[in-house]
Amino acid sequence: MVNFGSNETNSALYQLAENGLLNPSELEEAFKLSGHIPTQKEWGWFLRTALLSLATVFMVSGILFFFAWNWDGMDRLVKFGIIGGVILLTAMFAFWRGLDEFPAKLSLTASSALIGVLFAVMGQEYQSPADSWQLFFMWSIFAAGWVLISRFSPLWLGWFLLLNLTTYLWLDQAVSGGLSIFEIDRFILNSNVILMLNAILVLGWELISTRLDWMKGRWVPRTLFLLLISSGTIGMMIVIFDSYNLEMPSGSWLTLLLYFAAVSIGFYFYGLLKQDLFMVATILFSLIVLITSQIGEWMFDGGDPIAAFFLLGMIVIGLGWASMTSLRRLQAIQPKFGRLS
Repeated sequence: MVNFGSNETNSALYQLAENGLLNPSELEEAFKLSGHIPTQKEWGWFLRTALLSLATVFMVSGILFFFAWNWDGMDRLVKFGIIGGVILLTAMFAFWRGLDEFPAKLSLTASSALIGVLFAVMGQEYQSPADSWQLFFMWSIFAAGWVLISRFSPLWLGWFLLLNLTTYLWLDQAVSGGLSIFEIDRFILNSNVILMLNAILVLGWELISTRLDWMKGRWVPRTLFLLLISSGTIGMMIVIFDSYNLEMPSGSWLTLLLYFAAVSIGFYFYGLLKQDLFMVATILFSLIVLITSQIGEWMFDGGDPIAAFFLLGMIVIGLGWASMTSLRRLQAIQPKFGRLS
């Protein structure tokens, strides 16, 4: 089966041209058919999408800065009237245009973003001792309806990132702040919870995406998986460099368990089942960082720093070469690895 858009197809077309089987015009047409060169229709779609997206961003930014500039000159009811009216208009436009249309999806995205502006205005007008995580929590709750009916991956991703931010602030302000443990333990707790949250989100997305066409794109689960691995890597780095500061050793064992569970399941699911090269490369990069960190911690602990730097550099090169070789072998065995879309 031909893997259109892959490097193998690119090399094969150039090889045919070098052998005289394709002239320059035929080579260009072959690149268009294989997806290497965008067609005029694809360029038009890209420009319409980019301009509409920029217009949405500028509109939301303009409303935000309008409030910032005219804050003292507006009455409280005027502020709530303007932001509430814009939210209503954007929602009405989305339903009028049809939720399956791209402008309608962008309109729902703008409406969801403006809900956050509404809560920010409310927080400024009615000062309270509430923590900031509560603002983001209410934003995520009230925007969930628009996210649910939008069937729009970028809006879902933004909502997932909002959940991550809400969870982190909640842990930092409402949970960790009440624990009589060292600051380092609070970072361990935060990283572990964020890892588990994104693991649930990635798993849910992968399971549901097999049934819904609009969820077929790979960049949403890849972003969530990147957050998952990053959280696990940060937790492991804390265990490696600051384990002597940890008041609760059980936190270190939990971090190790969660990280290696995520890595093992990720290798199996994305390496053997899903065949996603980006996910595998993310895991390998995380392992390189952690292995290098652990070896560096051992080598710099009372050793010769010059020799440690030299050996550590050789280790990094070796691990990088081994990872690259593994990825190339996986790509050769299963061609679908080369496709990132």
